Order: sequence, then C-alpha cells, then structure tokens
Amino acid sequence: MNAAEIIRHINAGANHYIALFAEAEHMERYDAPYYSIVRPKAGEEGIYFIYNIHVDTLEPAEQYAVAQEIRASGLPFWLDLMASDDVFALFFGKAKVHGQTEFAFDDEQYLAMYPPQFINQPTSQRIIEVRTPEEFAIWAKLANDLLADGRKDMHPVHHFTLVERGLMRCYVLYADEQPVSVAATMDNGGVVSLELVATQPEYRRRGYAQAVCAKAIRDAIDAHCTLLTVRANSAASASVYRKLGFQVYNHAL
Repeated sequence: MNAAEIIRHINAGANHYIALFAEAEHMERYDAPYYSIVRPKAGEEGIYFIYNIHVDTLEPAEQYAVAQEIRASGLPFWLDLMASDDVFALFFGKAKVHGQTEFAFDDEQYLAMYPPQFINQPTSQRIIEVRTPEEFAIWAKLANDLLADGRKDMHPVHHFTLVERGLMRCYVLYADEQPVSVAATMDNGGVVSLELVATQPEYRRRGYAQAVCAKAIRDAIDAHCTLLTVRANSAASASVYRKLGFQVYNHAL
C-alpha cells in the first residue's frame, strides 16, 4: 500500500481505539450529526473524547460552526489526519504542515510498520499478558496513573470486557517485583494499533517501554497482523518506536 493508505490506517486505528472506550457497561457513545462522543453514563466516571469528525463535505460556514462547537466543548478530539487544510486550520487555528520530516520535541509523529520491519528486542525482564481481572486492575491503575493523572479512563473492572472479548491485549513489565511499564494493542481488521504505552518515571530510560512494546508487537505478528500503527506525542516516545522498526509517515499528509 502507498503512504497515504498507511496514513488512513493510522487514522482508523485512532478512531477504533477511542471507540473501544465505549465498550463497557458504564460508558456510552453519542452520535451527533458530524461527530461522535465517547463519554461515561450519568453518575459514572470515565473518559470524554470526540472522534469520527466528518465535516469535509460541508459548506465552509457549516464547517466553521461544527469546529466552533467542538472547540467550545473543551473536550479532547481526534481529527482525521487527511482532513483538508481549511478544516485543519478551523480546528487547530494554524496551518497544516505537509511533508513534515523534522520535528520539535512535542510534535506528534504518526508511525507504521510492516511485520518484516520489526526489530526484535529481547529482554530479561518479566512481561505478562493480562489474562485475569486482577492482572487487568494492576494494568489499568498504572495506565491511568501515568496517562490520565489517575482518572479512570480505563476502568479497572468494567473495561476488562475488552480483554475477555479479544478486543484489546494488555501487557505489564515488572522490575524489582513491581509493575513499572505497560502497553496494549488493538486489532482493527488485521491492522493493529499500539496504544497506552507508559513507564513509571523512576524506571524510564532503561529500555522497559521498548521491551514491553516488543512483546506486544511479537504477539500481534504471531497472530498474523498485516500492519502495525502507533501515534507518538513526543520525540522521546517516537524514538522508542523507531528503534522497534516503525517508520514515520507525516510526510504522507
């Protein structure tokens, strides 16, 4: 597939990842005319996120109104990576960068990898794939503490259904007999997205994130995935993924 097609898979992986948050008894999905929202049900705690934004076919005034509505909500949102320049500017208030190959520290990078490109990273650390509710609670607490400031974006009980139903595979790396690094994968029709990667601050720069990601990737390849995708929100995380064989596709935008 060409680079633009790979970008579309990266985008689809993001939307699939967000949608899965609604697959729990305390969560719901609300479909507005031109976007969808994942949110907790009344009285529950959970993530709020806007995704599946589709405004490119609207008239400019309608695009502006929808963009203003979403921005005014104050909620995080995911905009299609292939959105037009005008739509991108409406949502982010700046010009879209095409063909980006150089990055500031906090620039997002969009990466993908075919299975043969994977660079294996053996480790002596203990890494488990989550199988039980108890293991999932440990994984969810670490993921929430590191990625959501302790909020229950991933519910330690209700979201275990994602593991039970095979919608998500979760991994925990242990060091000093403590859970210190996590990762997860989500399979969207054979294209697997790497998600929720984090390591406790005092254990960073020891290769643990790379190791737990490598385990997750090996399992996805063994399950016959056709492509792996990941989105990095910093140069540091992108460096981890590139060492595993991922390539950056911002240039395809």
